[in-house]
Amino acid sequence: MGDDQVLGWPFVSEADQANALAMAMTPFLRPTIETAPAFLLMRQSAAGTGTTLLATSLMKIAFGQDVERFIGTMPHDEGQLEKTLFSYARHGSPLIFFDNVRRNLNSKALESFMTSKDKTQRAFFTQSISGYPNVATVVITGNKGDITANTDMKRRVCPITLDARVEEPWLKAGNFRHDAAKGDAIAQMGPRSSNGAYKRYFIYGFGLE
Repeated sequence: MGDDQVLGWPFVSEADQANALAMAMTPFLRPTIETAPAFLLMRQSAAGTGTTLLATSLMKIAFGQDVERFIGTMPHDEGQLEKTLFSYARHGSPLIFFDNVRRNLNSKALESFMTSKDKTQRAFFTQSISGYPNVATVVITGNKGDITANTDMKRRVCPITLDARVEEPWLKAGNFRHDAAKGDAIAQMGPRSSNGAYKRYFIYGFGLE
C-alpha cells in the first residue's frame, strides 16, 4: 500500500497515517495476534473532521456493511463496561467499536481485555467462572479534549489523530473524492475483500481533500 491510498485524510503526522494502515490490516491478521489490538482515533479540531468515517471505512474493508452493527456507546460505569466486554466475547465479536467517547479511559476492565487471550466472568451468586476467547479488535473514536488516559492505557493503543485545521470541516468544498464511485466501491466489496478491492476502496476517495 502506498501513500496515495490514504491521501486526503488530515493526519497530524506520518505515524498517525501508518497506524491507520495498520488498523486496516489488523482484522485480517487478528487470528495470529494473541491479545486484542486497540486503535484510538481522535480529532484535534471541530466535530466533522472524519474520525468516525475513517474508522468505519477502514473496518468495512474487512467486514463490509456489517461494520455498522458493531458500533456502540462506551459505558461510563466500570461494572457495566465489564459486562459489555464480556458480552462481546461471549458472542465472538470480531470488532468492538466505541464511537464518540467522552470519558477517562483509565479502566482496569478495558486494560485487562486488551491484554487477555480470554475474557472471563464469575456468575452472580456462584463460584462458577465462564470464559470465552477474545477475538476482537478494539476501535475507539472521540475528541482529543474529551479523552484522557494514563500511561498504561497509552501503551495499549495505537493513536490516530486527525486535524482538519478549519473551524467547520464538514462545509469544506469537495470533501470526498469521486463521490459517484464511492457507493459503487462499497457495493462491489464484501467482507475479506481481495487486495485489488482493498486498493480500489482507498483510491475511490474515502478521505477528506
